[in-house]
Amino acid sequence: MSSSLIAAIRDSSCADVLARWLPDLVAAGFRRVTVFHSLAQNGSGELDQLRPALDRLNLTTSSLGVETDLTLKRGEASAWLLAMAELRPTDVIVLRRRGAGALLDVLAEWSRVPVIALPDARPPEPARGLARPALVAGYREEVVLAVARRVIREPVVIVAADAHHALPEGTGAVISGPVSAGTPAAELLDGARCPVLLVTDRALRVAAPSNQTRDSAASVSEP
Repeated sequence: MSSSLIAAIRDSSCADVLARWLPDLVAAGFRRVTVFHSLAQNGSGELDQLRPALDRLNLTTSSLGVETDLTLKRGEASAWLLAMAELRPTDVIVLRRRGAGALLDVLAEWSRVPVIALPDARPPEPARGLARPALVAGYREEVVLAVARRVIREPVVIVAADAHHALPEGTGAVISGPVSAGTPAAELLDGARCPVLLVTDRALRVAAPSNQTRDSAASVSEP
């Protein structure tokens, strides 16, 4: 069962997005949250601007009974996140999908744990975790699924890697391996209205070298 995550917040809007989705993450089994923020080298007053959002986030974590700590560091966010994921028990790194850009690109290649990218908007419904997940068909999907199973235990359906192929109704999470920018799969992920669990290049290499195969067909079904 998943239990611990690192949440990267770049600004107050990222903290608000995390607070919005936190009930779903808790419903999915996460009980410990490390909130990480990279301070600018000359960020005078930066923490004061961020504090109201951190206070709102703290109220949410307290109401959900989540163990939380705040980590502030100066320097490159990606380097700190990669190091933290190595040095402490961590199941996933979570961030706001909008504006993640280069940070998400680095994590997608080098993080030892999967990354969950959150959309800004959340449906007005009770928290349901990462229910009814859909796996985007693609490169080494059986290994992608094996890694994702450490985070998401729900039954999974496979969907075509096509931006014009609608996700099944009620999809609560999308699972994918690394995708190239500008491809139909990337467009599908960008348009997803639910969290996206990205299994990183490194996680794939660790889970199964390229000459090793796994059979996970029994745990995958077609929609």
